[in-house]
Amino acid sequence: THSEPSSTCLRIEVREPLESYIEGLAPQFRSNLRNVHRRAAKSGEKIEFVHARAVDEIETLLPEVFAIDAVAHRDRPKRGMHEELAGGKIPASLQEVARADQMHLVVMRVSGRPACYFINLIGAGILTVDIIAYDTEMARYSPGHLCIGESYRWAYAEGMSEVDLGLGASPSSYKRRWTDDEYLTYRFVAAPNRLHFVALRTAQSVLHRVAEKRGRGDGT
Repeated sequence: THSEPSSTCLRIEVREPLESYIEGLAPQFRSNLRNVHRRAAKSGEKIEFVHARAVDEIETLLPEVFAIDAVAHRDRPKRGMHEELAGGKIPASLQEVARADQMHLVVMRVSGRPACYFINLIGAGILTVDIIAYDTEMARYSPGHLCIGESYRWAYAEGMSEVDLGLGASPSSYKRRWTDDEYLTYRFVAAPNRLHFVALRTAQSVLHRVAEKRGRGDGT
């Protein structure tokens, strides 16, 4: 078995109400968050959030989740769970998590129109941001930032100790506006012997390069 550093994730310790936590963030960022609501009010728009945890509550919001995923990331193909959600299907793994009472869903609406959703996982007193999608036409309302704030607000109300923002810890990531507290994840590779291990790592490297080329549009 071999382990190696994989990805860096960000997290927020939940110790105080959202408004108090925001007061400790960078002044310009605080101002930007306030301006989002002012901009919406000036345009006659109303921003609201709906939270769900119980299975029946989540099911009620699924049409909005499907609608958001159908228009999210219009400029690139959807993969994995987003492909299923955009097609109006809930992945089996998410169904299991919801039935186990380990899923939290927050949907952001702008004047009744679904704009963004966060699917969060719950475990050991931690709320983990898992799946995110938003309507790119609503980007002016900073849906990612507002949904992070609402996820934090809900976690505080539920007595949770931490909001794990998951992957996306690059210096330019929007999540960095919320916290610099990070942790490193590791990848574990198991093989019966050294020869198999080298062959497996070589195959992984080749597949990674092929995926990169496809992402740039210069491979087949």
